[in-house]
This record gives sequence, C-alpha cells and structure tokens, in this order.
Amino acid sequence: MRILIVFDSSLRMGKDELPPFNKDDTVYLFPLTSKTSITTDFVKRIKITGCEVEFLQTAEIINSAADKVRDKYIRFIAELPERVQHRDKSLKSLFAIDDHATMWWFSLVAEKNTFKSDAFNRLVQLDTIVNTVRCKNIDRIMFGCENRKLQNALYDFSQHNSIKFEVLPVRQTKGLKERIGEFQGLFYLKHIFLLLCFGGQFFLRAFKIKKRLGKLNRPPITDKSMTIITYYPNIDIEAAKDGIFKNKYYEYLQESMESYGRDITWIAMYVINNSLSFKESLEYAEQLIKNGYNMYFLEEFISSGMQIKCLLILLRISLKFIRIKKSICLMHTFGTYNFYKIFRDDWYSSFVGTVGYIGLLYYSMFKSLLSRLEASKCLYYCEMHAWEKALLSAKAALGTKMSFLGYQHATISKMLLNYFNDSHEISGCGDYKMPQPDKIVCNGQLPYNYMRECGWPEEKLCIAEAIRYNHLKEYMRSKCKRKRDVILVVLSISPLESSSILNMINESLHNVKGIEAWVKPHPFLRIEEVFTLSGIQPDNCSFLIKNEPIEKLLAETRIVIVGESSVSIEALALGCEVVIVNVPEWINMSPLKDVKAGMIRIVSSQEELRQTILDIFKEKYNPEKYAAASRKTINDFFYLDEESNVPKKFLELLGSSSVNGIDNLTKRCEK
Repeated sequence: MRILIVFDSSLRMGKDELPPFNKDDTVYLFPLTSKTSITTDFVKRIKITGCEVEFLQTAEIINSAADKVRDKYIRFIAELPERVQHRDKSLKSLFAIDDHATMWWFSLVAEKNTFKSDAFNRLVQLDTIVNTVRCKNIDRIMFGCENRKLQNALYDFSQHNSIKFEVLPVRQTKGLKERIGEFQGLFYLKHIFLLLCFGGQFFLRAFKIKKRLGKLNRPPITDKSMTIITYYPNIDIEAAKDGIFKNKYYEYLQESMESYGRDITWIAMYVINNSLSFKESLEYAEQLIKNGYNMYFLEEFISSGMQIKCLLILLRISLKFIRIKKSICLMHTFGTYNFYKIFRDDWYSSFVGTVGYIGLLYYSMFKSLLSRLEASKCLYYCEMHAWEKALLSAKAALGTKMSFLGYQHATISKMLLNYFNDSHEISGCGDYKMPQPDKIVCNGQLPYNYMRECGWPEEKLCIAEAIRYNHLKEYMRSKCKRKRDVILVVLSISPLESSSILNMINESLHNVKGIEAWVKPHPFLRIEEVFTLSGIQPDNCSFLIKNEPIEKLLAETRIVIVGESSVSIEALALGCEVVIVNVPEWINMSPLKDVKAGMIRIVSSQEELRQTILDIFKEKYNPEKYAAASRKTINDFFYLDEESNVPKKFLELLGSSSVNGIDNLTKRCEK
C-alpha cells in the first residue's frame, strides 16, 4: 500500500500511537512543519517496521505551486459573483446594501488578504497534497495536523476518490480564543457570538473617543484643504510629547505641504500599536487637536442608531447567504477537489459575522464623514482593503466631486493578493462594479508595472515619491561601515509566518557555536504568540530579542533573514545580505523572492540555511561587492529623488504649489 502521511508540529507520537505498517508498504512523509526533529524521529520509527520511507521536500514543493495557484485563484474570485446566481441575481446584487454599495466588496473573500486569513495558504497546501496523491498513486492518507479546515477539505477529497483517510492524534498548541475562532461547527452561532463580542468592543471604543474628543474645537474645513486618511497612532512619539503632529508615513510630504500653508484635515483610523496604548493614543490626540491640528477619528462620525442599523442590514444579508450557501459551496472546485471548507469561515465572517459588520460600519462612517467634508482632494493608503472599498462606495452614494487618490505607501509583494485583481474586475461594467479611486499613486516603477499587468489603465496610474522610504537615500549615499557577524531575524506582522521562520532558524543553528542571532518583532506583533506557535520556550531561546530602531540593527548586522516585511529592501540599502526562507507552514511572501541578485539568497531547508550562513561569514565583509545590484533593486521598487527631499511629483499631483514654488522650497531645504 502507498501511504501519504501529512503532519505538522502538533502531531502526538507516543509509543503506542504509531500507525501500524506492513513491510511492503511505501510511506511518503508530507511535513507541514519546519521542525526537522519531529520528521527525523518519525522516519526512524517508521523504518523499524521495515517499510520504505520517502521524505518529501514540502517547503520547496509548496512554494513552487503557490505562483500557479495564485493566478488561478485571482481569476476564480473575479468570476465567482457572476457564476453564483439566485433568482437571476448575481452575488453582488444579492448582497446589495443600497443602489451604490454591496457587501461583496467588503468581504474577506473579495479582498483576498493573505494576512487577514490563512485560507489561500491552506488552499496551496491542499493543492500540493492532491497533486502528490495523484503523482504517487496514494491508496491511504494519514492526517496529523491541528488545522481542521485543511483536514475537512482533504477528507472530502479522499471520500470522493475512494482513498482511505485516517486522523492521527494531535495536541492542542493554540489558546482558547484561537480555538473558538477555528472551531469547525455551529458556524452561524459561532460567528454571531464573535460579532456580538466585537460589537460591544466597538461601541465602547467609539463612546470613549467621542467623549474625549467630541467637544474639542477644530479649525474650519475649507474647499482648498486636503483630507488625508491615516492609521493612528502611527506618529513620531517624541514630537507628539511636544505637541507636534508628525505622521511617520507622510512625514516629509506633510512638512512640504505645511510650508505652503496648505490646510490638512487628518482622519485617524485607530490601529492597535505596541508602542502606545489606546488611552495614551487618545491623550496625544487631544493635545494635538488643542494645539491646532485638524484631526478627527472615524468613530466620531457614527451614532448608536447607525450601529444598530448596520446590525439589521447584516441580519438581512445573512439570511440570504444561508439560503444560497450550497450553491456557493459547489462553485469552489479546482479539478478533482472542492476547497469550500477551507474558505467557509471567511464566507460566514463576511456575510454573517464580524467582517461584514465592520464593512457596514465603515460604509456608514465614511458616508457621514464625506457629507460634512468640503475638501477638494482626499489622499488615503492604497492597500485594496475592504475599508477602501467602503470609502469609495460612500463617495459614489453621495455623488461627491472630491478627487480620491490612493497612495501605495508600502512595499508590494506579489503574494499580498489584496493588491491584485483580475482585469475582468477592473474593467467590469454594470451594477456594483469594483469601487476605484480617481488615481492610484504608485511609489515606484515595479508596483506601477504590477498594476499595469493586472489591467489597470494608464490614465488611472501615476508614479510619485516613496515617502516612507526617503531615508534610504542617505543610506545609499554613505558607505557601509564594518559590520559584526550577526544574524538579524525580522519578524513580520503575521504570527504564523514569524513562528515558522523562527522554527527553521532555531533548528538550523542550535548545534552551531559562535553565531549570534537577534530577533526584531514587528511593532504590531505579539511576540508571546509567536513563541507559543513555534513551541520554543523563551527562557531556553538563544536569540536576543531586540526593540531598538530597525535602522540601528541593520547597520550592525551582516545577514538579515526576513519574510514579507519591507525591511528586506531596507537591508540592501544598509549593506546587508538577505536570506529568504521557504517553509512548509507558510507561503513565501517576500517581495524579493523573484529578484535574481547575488546579495539575495533563497533556501528551503535547515541544512541549506546553515550552510548559507556559514559561507557568508567565511568571507570578509565587502559592502561594495553587491552595491550596484542593491541600488538597482531598491530603485526598481521605490522612486527616490536623490537630488531633493522635496516630493516634487507628489506636490504637483496634489496641486499644492506651482513649479516655481516647488523650486523655491527645494532651495530652502538645501540651505
């Protein structure tokens, strides 16, 4: 018999829990864990039975499949609303809120965000397992993973193809909150419960914001002012202590606009931040407003009655969803397998639960906000999130003439699927077509090319300065100093990605002496959750947790190991060599994974990672070796005007000044 064993780090293997094998069996191991210690032990114990064992290099296999599944999946989502019909209505019409907005565009399904949901990651794993079953002519599947979504989808595939399916014992590695969220039963009740929990939290947050800030006087909004929607508290904290507002994502654009006396109305969207508590954030906001900054929180534009109305709309939509969910399920088929059970939670959350409610809240808040604004232009972060679709839908509902500019402020990876649409969605016509800004402002040539490849027309796109990365110019001008033989592991906002990378590095270096490794967590990441998921005990960890500014750490280290984070590109500017790891738990989302250059290495195993690190440290540090290639890579991603710190293209786009005025400002900055 040909047996496939799919397992992760939660597999429990006591002496009496090893599955029975026969000598004529061939066993294929399909690990979804980067912990080779588990795999090695498993191989030894199976070989004792005398059967043949083959270990599959799943990190490489899964990540090779991801690109193919990506394109297929983006096209699938674009076509799905028209494929599911009920009483001659498409999904967009069925989930309509009014004549201008539909909850389809506010859903996790339409957004395709690979950080908000693990569904696409699990789909790639399922696709790879199914292809392995076909290639190896598997007769029996043994499944020893904690993820029930993948288990249920694989079970259905096995039943449909008359393949024996057996569940192996696993241990619980996640907390109660995570287990409730991933519970694969009583979906309607589960998502109603999660919705009510969120609804209570949102009501209290809105109440506290309005109580503290609602009565403060704000400067009048004129039609010549500029509205900027921003995440908060993404601010320079030291400046805020002195009552000065500096937006860290727009800093030198803000300085240039203020130098012209251009009024800015800031719309703050609160995001949990490790640097400041909610209470501290409000205290700073109150002081900044008192100092004359025209700042509003989005929650100030919603009432209790509006929140109740959103709940009633969601109830109406949820009843429609329940009636057609079987039709939706049947459409989730690729070849010989159906993957609806992997995406079922996303559907329920979007049309029964929390995500749907959040979308309705955003739509209501933005309509309330835009009805009071008189600004000529609105600038917002373009990440293709659901809240952006709510903003643009609100614009359509009110018929406002305000110009909306979506700015790509971050580094774009091709595996951040929320950024990408099929050309069918972009050029679509009819009712409820995809909400679009008047212009997408790309921060470099490469993201511009990505948008053109998707089907965005040239007239909708332009390139302006990469505001967030202006500091890279100084790094590229100065020569790198001597560096220590230290590895810096930069963790992203995703706990799953971060824990898998940490596991791989830990197992690669635990027997290697004399190598120092530092870990820098993402500002919005709970490092405790990463250690819990990885199974590494913080007290026994040889890595040093670093909270210093990332530029300081990059200046000292030679090797940077990083996943999705844009730090990978900053590392190149500071003379570091970047190592990108393929792991089986999480698809490779690095923006550099397709860049062919000597200072970028991609590894798919612990042995490969260990040898790569040792080889780099054997050589004397030579920052000039890859300097030209690094500069080209950085300039491909970001438009950096190295002649000036004044964002000329951006100012012209915003109509903040004349060309002569920009030149005068440039001269003042140079002085």
